[in-house]
Amino acid sequence: MTWNDIASDLTPVALSLEANVGYEAGVATSTSLAGVIFVTRGKDRFKFKGFTSVGVGGGVLGISATANGMAYFYFGDINNFDLTTFEGSAYDIEVTAGEGVIGGGIISVAPNVNHPGEYLIGVGGIIGFGAGSPVSGSATWQMTTLW
Repeated sequence: MTWNDIASDLTPVALSLEANVGYEAGVATSTSLAGVIFVTRGKDRFKFKGFTSVGVGGGVLGISATANGMAYFYFGDINNFDLTTFEGSAYDIEVTAGEGVIGGGIISVAPNVNHPGEYLIGVGGIIGFGAGSPVSGSATWQMTTLW
């Protein structure tokens, strides 16, 4: 492994920004009303697409409207990564804190259905408005559609 390999592995394959609403009270829902993904590496380098997603799972008491920014890393052969890797299922864990104005973090794991054993992992930040528990969290299964 060379320094270039290490630097390449630490460079995100894509970035996204989305408007999200969420509700947690035992059952959690999460909906990305509109978002955009910009690809920085792979076959679709410098391309972008809009997306929406909806999720369901479990969480602590809270309701929120947020902007989420994500950086995505691909674990697998970069030649197998393209925009279609974002479509379909992902598993998200989100934690927020604050009352009124909230902030937090999110991690997302999506298997590449076309290449078993390869994964797209996103890490990001959350800022927005919310009410409920001073510290809230959820774990959801998400379904993403590109448009």
